[in-house]
Amino acid sequence: MKGMFLLIILAVAVVFLAACQQQTTTAGPSFVGGVQGISMEFIPSAPPDQIFDGGKYPFSINLKMKNVGEWEITSGSQIKASISGIDPTDFGVSAAALSKNPPLGMLSTRRGPNGEVLEGGTIVVDFPGLNYKRTLFGDIPTTFKADLCYQYGTKVLSSLCVKKDLASTDISVCTVNEEKAVANSGAPVQVTSVREAQGGTQAVLLTFTLKHVGDGKSFEKGSGCQDIFEKRDKVYLKIDTGMTGLTCTELQTSAGQPASGSEGYLVMYGGERQISCTQPTGGQGDFVKTISATVEYDYDQFITKEVTVKHIG
Repeated sequence: MKGMFLLIILAVAVVFLAACQQQTTTAGPSFVGGVQGISMEFIPSAPPDQIFDGGKYPFSINLKMKNVGEWEITSGSQIKASISGIDPTDFGVSAAALSKNPPLGMLSTRRGPNGEVLEGGTIVVDFPGLNYKRTLFGDIPTTFKADLCYQYGTKVLSSLCVKKDLASTDISVCTVNEEKAVANSGAPVQVTSVREAQGGTQAVLLTFTLKHVGDGKSFEKGSGCQDIFEKRDKVYLKIDTGMTGLTCTELQTSAGQPASGSEGYLVMYGGERQISCTQPTGGQGDFVKTISATVEYDYDQFITKEVTVKHIG
């Protein structure tokens, strides 16, 4: 009986802890979530699994893209799809023909008014007219690589505790010194942590942790995914607490100079970075303010498919 009583107590404790954890993992409106921006795949048989030499087998490459994240891409100019891994002249096309912007942008995945998930936009980019011109002595494997570069962003929600007396231990309204709940829209770069602490008698300190959680690579916003050192792992961060005077360290201008205020460029070393901000409270209180933030960047990802080029004799 004693063992059974202990098991019951343990089960109740587990349920209680789970409920507490659930309460601290959401903030504000419910995002769909996820760590992807755009998903991509080759449409079956485009390219086919096998093609033939001698210029006798024309085919197309069709790349299907879907916006599974929660950032709207407003123009096709913000997306660039390209095919590599082959010599274009071997396939009877120019290099320019293997790089395209789709004609339209892509709606984001989002929640509808009743909480239902509304799917994001889907686009198919067609690369037609490929035909292997050379004559071979035998079969060879060839890898087609599809690269995708697009402008994307993350929306973030958290909260800030403001108190007239920041040293007060009264937690009936909110708590200053704690890790805050944070919610991210579906995207490959996210704010994974927000911590608030007392920063004097009339200011609080906020520490944000940004992390790359996707499978691709992030680059400076508007860079076109140029893979050079100055552009890698660089995002544009903007934080709004709804209060004046917020200042953040580590942020830079486009020229690489220290930025004033609470927006600017930030380099994530090794895909992760912390940034500290100071928010004057002016002795106001007691209330909770919503923190909203956006993180913008260019994002690069790729897929591959192996195709056999066969000699038909």
